[in-house]
Amino acid sequence: MHLYSGMGATSSLRGGAALGTALREHPDDLDAALDAWEAGLRPFITKNQRTARLRQQMFVPSGRGPRRCARSSSVWAASSATADWRRRPPHGRLRPCPARRGDDEMVVRGTNGCAQDLPVTSLDAELIELRREIHRRPELAGEERETAGLVAEQLRAAGLEVTTGVGGHGVVAVLDGAAAGPTVAYRADMDAVDARRNVLPIPPSGRVFDEGFASRVPGVAHLCGHDLHTAIGVGVARDLARRSEQVRGRLVFVFQPAEEPLRGARAMLGTGLVQRLAPREFYALHCSPFPSGTIAVSPGYGLPGLDHLQVVLPGGDDAALAAVAAEVAELGTVEFPRSVAAYHAHFTALLEPGAAASIQESVSVSQWTGQTPDARPAVTVLLRVWPQERNRELRARVERIATAAGGHVEFAGDPFPALVNSAELSTAAGRYLGAALGPESVLWGRASWPFNCEDFALFLDEAPGAQFYLGVADEESGINGAPHAPDFAADERAIGHGVRAMSGLLTHRLAALSDDPGPRGGSSPRRPRTPS
Repeated sequence: MHLYSGMGATSSLRGGAALGTALREHPDDLDAALDAWEAGLRPFITKNQRTARLRQQMFVPSGRGPRRCARSSSVWAASSATADWRRRPPHGRLRPCPARRGDDEMVVRGTNGCAQDLPVTSLDAELIELRREIHRRPELAGEERETAGLVAEQLRAAGLEVTTGVGGHGVVAVLDGAAAGPTVAYRADMDAVDARRNVLPIPPSGRVFDEGFASRVPGVAHLCGHDLHTAIGVGVARDLARRSEQVRGRLVFVFQPAEEPLRGARAMLGTGLVQRLAPREFYALHCSPFPSGTIAVSPGYGLPGLDHLQVVLPGGDDAALAAVAAEVAELGTVEFPRSVAAYHAHFTALLEPGAAASIQESVSVSQWTGQTPDARPAVTVLLRVWPQERNRELRARVERIATAAGGHVEFAGDPFPALVNSAELSTAAGRYLGAALGPESVLWGRASWPFNCEDFALFLDEAPGAQFYLGVADEESGINGAPHAPDFAADERAIGHGVRAMSGLLTHRLAALSDDPGPRGGSSPRRPRTPS
């Protein structure tokens, strides 16, 4: 989301693949699998601390540890006896949660928001390793060359038809299913954050959650979760490619550069490739501070747009600029959170009918004093307004402030549009996910988050759809899940949950559209897949 204010790549990905092989070769003995993995990597690394981390944090052999969620007081608190949690979803990815498990299964240790233990798959482990490799080597907007290369390599290996260099370092991959049908698109963003300036005014905790895979690029970090977004997008594509017989139509995977400065979506759309593929619907995920294991839908809501303007005061002194800045700040109805607790409280308010009712309309203001390029005194203002129909009203109010102070307003252009989720498709997605994953897994947003913008809005101008909030926080371990916080961290188990949720939703939507063709026809010819 836009907010203004070890091992090398080859050997690391080799490690993820090796872990998957070890798990398949030793299905009955996790320790043996991890020992085999470690031995296979010995030519590339010394004593592998990652193995201990995986043993301690991610995998619990069902014969040696808890068989159910360890934290029953969590949001998903769950009980394996709940019928909804035991229902097998249509796409068949989530196994039922039996009363007893065989000794040959491994389970993911319970976390806040986990209603049932999900089997660990080799794909989950490989995606976590992919996420960590991207996390180690973050790339700023417009510089995502290595990240795009990793994405393209994995998608080609999975058999998708891949186009690179789309609008910069963008990647577009096409997966044709076993039968002709409609086209649905999924987008993931790839760029990292300038950690020196593009962070929230929240004091860091001083805790480290990425030991062993921290950023190796000074001043650049994945503080907005785009490394998880990318890994999840790759995971969905790989998952569906290996069971393409369940795909009724075409899926288009869009890996976008330069989301942070709100440039990448426009650049990709400028090539015309996405429009030629003509998706009927568009979907995306974004990390959030909701509990790991949950996913939130926001029917009819989303994120505000952005209006960039300057109040120019010819001959104005510092006092005049400060007075105008203070008056413009009074237009705001919400203040940026200044602690993780406040951040979480703001997000929780989106779910509560009473609190959400008070922020149905919001104005978030950022401003600073300085000079224009030609040395005129000015106050630079960023307005995030919801709903976007109020932009004209807010512009007029700023103009009145400027005129009263003897100045005028210069606009950078038209306001950047708001991200507005389709009410119909968001509701349909929430109902599907609730049936497939369990009702407690789905949170329902009743207002828009007022502090960030997103250029996924431009893709939603091409086709209706929605962006969902993926819960990645784990309060018990201190993982805050707050994008753009200086010590943003995410529970990596959310990667597998995101893959399973989105794989199911995308195949479900293709099936629904195939059964009810829309006005755009929605049918794509069956094309042979690119050989792997």
